Amino acid sequence: MGGGPLPSDAGRAERMYKVRRAMGHMFFQAATLTGAGTGDAELFHVVCGGDPARTAVWLTSSLSAGAVIEVFLFQIVGRATDHTGRKKPWLFLSPGMSFVTGLAPFLCPRLPVVWASRLLTSSFSALFGGTNMTSAMLSDVVQGDELAQAFSLLVAVMGAGLFIG
Repeated sequence: MGGGPLPSDAGRAERMYKVRRAMGHMFFQAATLTGAGTGDAELFHVVCGGDPARTAVWLTSSLSAGAVIEVFLFQIVGRATDHTGRKKPWLFLSPGMSFVTGLAPFLCPRLPVVWASRLLTSSFSALFGGTNMTSAMLSDVVQGDELAQAFSLLVAVMGAGLFIG
């Protein structure tokens, strides 16, 4: 790139605004997911009576069940967000669910609640948040060098969100 000013682009300001919004979503997603997922093994350990084998079975089964849900819902969610656009309410489903499911086990520390909480957190994160939704949003808005810069920023924002969460 040369040292001179970039050519005037009326749509650039709007595209960069959308990129900043996507980055805000990614930061919020990373922070809430980290907060909601912190201590899962200990939560399962407590509700499983301290039995390590039972803890491992229930923790991994919640993640496996979440993956099965994702397989069936990815196409449906993808079509819906393509049709309506990747905006509200889609952007807030995962962080909102992470907040609720992160709080639920502390309000009701029972195995079914902890198990469902982990299943929903992992599924909603994959379906409505994280890099899948944000990458698609960025690809809808910017291309070429701007997309490369946006993806670089995405990694930095994810790191900051994980650190803060």
